[in-house]
Amino acid sequence: MKGVRARLDLPLLGLCALAALFAAAAHLLLFRRGSLNNDEVAYLLQAGAIAHGHLFLDVPQPAEAFQPWFFVERAPGYVSKYLPLVSALYAVGLVVSGSVVPVLAVLAGLVPLLVHALAREVGLVRRDALLAAALVSLSPVVLMQSALPLSYLPFLVLVTASWLLLVRLGTGRAGAGSALLLGLTGTAAACARPFDAVLLLAPGLVWVARGRGRELRLAAALVLGALPLTAAVLAYDRVATGSALTVPFALLEPRDALGYGLRQLLPEDAPVHFGPLQGLEGLGLHFGIGPLTWYAIGALLVPAAALSWRRSPVPVRVLLASVAVHLVGYATFWGPFNFSVLWGRGLRVMGPLYTVAVLVPVVVAGLPVLRGWVARERRLRPLVAVAAVVGVAQLASACFQAAVDDGRTDLLVELAAQASTETPVLLDVDPPYLGHPVTGMVAGAALAAYAPVPAAGAPLPQLLQLPRTVYGVRVLTYALTQEVRVAGPSVPLQVQLVGRRSDVLVAMRGGRSTACRMGPTVALTVTPGGVSGCDGEAVPGRWESDDARHCTDDSCLVVVLFREGDDGVLRRRGWRQLPVQTTADGVAMLADGPVLRSQATGWIRVTAG
Repeated sequence: MKGVRARLDLPLLGLCALAALFAAAAHLLLFRRGSLNNDEVAYLLQAGAIAHGHLFLDVPQPAEAFQPWFFVERAPGYVSKYLPLVSALYAVGLVVSGSVVPVLAVLAGLVPLLVHALAREVGLVRRDALLAAALVSLSPVVLMQSALPLSYLPFLVLVTASWLLLVRLGTGRAGAGSALLLGLTGTAAACARPFDAVLLLAPGLVWVARGRGRELRLAAALVLGALPLTAAVLAYDRVATGSALTVPFALLEPRDALGYGLRQLLPEDAPVHFGPLQGLEGLGLHFGIGPLTWYAIGALLVPAAALSWRRSPVPVRVLLASVAVHLVGYATFWGPFNFSVLWGRGLRVMGPLYTVAVLVPVVVAGLPVLRGWVARERRLRPLVAVAAVVGVAQLASACFQAAVDDGRTDLLVELAAQASTETPVLLDVDPPYLGHPVTGMVAGAALAAYAPVPAAGAPLPQLLQLPRTVYGVRVLTYALTQEVRVAGPSVPLQVQLVGRRSDVLVAMRGGRSTACRMGPTVALTVTPGGVSGCDGEAVPGRWESDDARHCTDDSCLVVVLFREGDDGVLRRRGWRQLPVQTTADGVAMLADGPVLRSQATGWIRVTAG
């Protein structure tokens, strides 16, 4: 009997090895320098700090010139919006091998093992459990996430382990030891993705509590298992945010939150109205259309899972209830709408990220129904098999090719290498954060808008410009210029928009805005008291309400260009923010100098003269 079991387990072990090997190879070959998802920066920077024994990043001065993506300056240092557990996992890889690859490989290898165990626990035969493990681990959305150091793969492992323990407890096949372990895995899942963990584990916890409510020792074991991580999170929150009950997620932007209303990801973003209709739109694209293509044979499994309720055993119904609660909860969160509608390329290239964990209940519940369909129609067997292989191969190759074609990091590193090693590289980025997009790869970089103006005779930095439209193109447009320090009682500037047309220019310094009609170039003059050269044009109302990009003091100059659409509405086409220093002799600032290399379209060039 043991020999038969060993032989039957070999395919599962092979599947685990295949998943681990793919995760390692895909990361090294395709995403070694980052992906389209800039959240990697937050996790990797925090992982690097933890690997060196620190929970927070050091803050160089001036702090605004070095602020990383998704971090905010607080008393202990730069604080990530994410809790540190996921980063701590990746820090283990950094300490052991200097890379996150071992962690990605181990996590990817655990996915089929845990799915197989869960499938067996809810009643699937060994062959179907192995097939369920393959359908989960080889789905394009899981393949993509297994190569990226984000939170989705660790959460998939933790929530699947928690479901396995919940099923064992609910069916009476486990005791206090499993409850203790469930407290640990469930709390860890909540540290990785708090909202998802609450939604996906609540139905199972209610089921277990109703079925075995008399056994206080199970509840005590569950609490005991959750206690260490809970205490650690409360202590971390107390240091990071000043309150043990306040997580750092909304420190950077309070409107990045649950519920309906005005929402935005960053302080620099324009607020977006998010209501029930937008919630349903994001839900339909992300949780409806996304799984049909990004799950292996999702077009068959998703409807099969939806029809499986009446014939499924109780544990499977609990898993399906978890999916239902997850969908209802996510209708009130703007994440799917932001990812799938506002930034549609994210869904096309990275897949429906928020559905990664939902894949497990869909496969476990839908597979028996799907096998029943195929059993009644034997001619469907080869068609389903071919559809599964071809669909996974086509979508996986397409999304990975699209992700690789992005090519931003390679261009950035290549371009920054041309800069002098003796001077810093200034990044002109919108929004203004290091690591957006992937600018964390540029060593010795600072944000141009907040960098101090060099003293007369000091080495001049290089300027690397990155337009916000980088998200909308596959090939990065860029320019590298030698910045020029100009100073005097007044500084004359020439403003030009390269590659596109614009109708109105607005210049602002010291909180005072002035506007003029845009021509091929516009001459401005910067003085200690402000900026002149624009007269007679009305400042667009959209600029007046764009507080995040305003220059509220004399330390910077903002130049923004607007274009009138067919509907007569002026819309912002681009902007530059340049540091200005008031000196005893007048003003000093950096202006664009000779272009070393350019593939620029739609950028604002500001030159002295």
